[in-house]
Amino acid sequence: MQHDVAHNAPHSPLQGKTEDLKALFPDHEPTNPGNGVDYRDYGKRQNYVAMMYAVDRGVSRLQDALKDPNQDGDSSDSVAEDTLIVFLSDNSGKILQAGNNAPLKDDNGSTHEGGIRVPMLMVWPGVLEAGTVFPHPVTALDFYPKFAALSDASVPNGKKLDGKDVWADLRTGNNPHASDTLFWLRHYGGGNEVAIRNGDLKAYRKQFGKWQVFDVKEDVAENNDLAKENREFLMQRVGEGADWSKSLVPPEWHDTAAGRASWVENEMPRYERTFELRR
Repeated sequence: MQHDVAHNAPHSPLQGKTEDLKALFPDHEPTNPGNGVDYRDYGKRQNYVAMMYAVDRGVSRLQDALKDPNQDGDSSDSVAEDTLIVFLSDNSGKILQAGNNAPLKDDNGSTHEGGIRVPMLMVWPGVLEAGTVFPHPVTALDFYPKFAALSDASVPNGKKLDGKDVWADLRTGNNPHASDTLFWLRHYGGGNEVAIRNGDLKAYRKQFGKWQVFDVKEDVAENNDLAKENREFLMQRVGEGADWSKSLVPPEWHDTAAGRASWVENEMPRYERTFELRR
C-alpha cells in the first residue's frame, strides 16, 4: 500500500498560523495590536519558520499513527517497522520568499544546484540505519520502481521508466548514477534553462547564452566555469541532451493565457537551438 501526503507548506503566500507564531516568537511586539495579530504582523522568515513548524507537527502525527494506528495507547498494532517513509521537497526555497539555499547557487525554478538539490529524508526502522548520510544524486523518478515493488505492483511490459531502482545502492552507499547522464530542463521565457550531469561534472546553459561546466562536488556554489578544459565532456553532454529532447512531450497546459501566447509566439520549445554548441 502506498500513500502520498503533500503538505503545501512552506510555500508562498507565507502565512503561518497565529498560534504557532505566538508560540515561536513570544517576545514579538505587534506593530498594530488594535487590528489583532496574525501572520501579517510578522516578517517573512518568521512566517516561513511557523509554516515549517506546522509541517513538522503534521509529520509527527503521521508517525504517531503508524506507531499506534487506533490511538489507544497500545503499540502492539504498530506498523512503523513495516513502513518506509520518504520525505522530500519538489523544489528549493524561493529567495524572495525568505528561502535560503546557501551555499548552493540560485533558487526555485533554476537548474543551478540551488534549484535542483532539495532535502530528502528516509525512515524505515530496522532496515535503514539512522543517521546515515547518502552523498550521491538521487531523483524523485528513482522511487517509482521501488514503490511499485513494495506495493506488489508490476510495471507494464515494454514501459520505459525514467528512474531506476536505487534501493541496493542506498543501502550499500554506492552511487546509483555513477555512469548515468541526468537531465534537468526548465522552459524559461522564449528559451530554456538546462543542466546535464555526468559524474561530478555538470553542463549548464540558460536561454541561448554560453555553455558552462561546473564540478558540483568540489564547487557546489558553481563559481568556477571549467568549460574550456572540459570541451570533450561538453560536446558529449550537449549531444546527449539533443537526443534526450526528442523524447520530451510538449506541455499540454500553461499557467496563464499569456504563458500560452508566449509559447506560441516564441515558437517553443526550440530544443534544436538549446542543444547547440558553438565553436
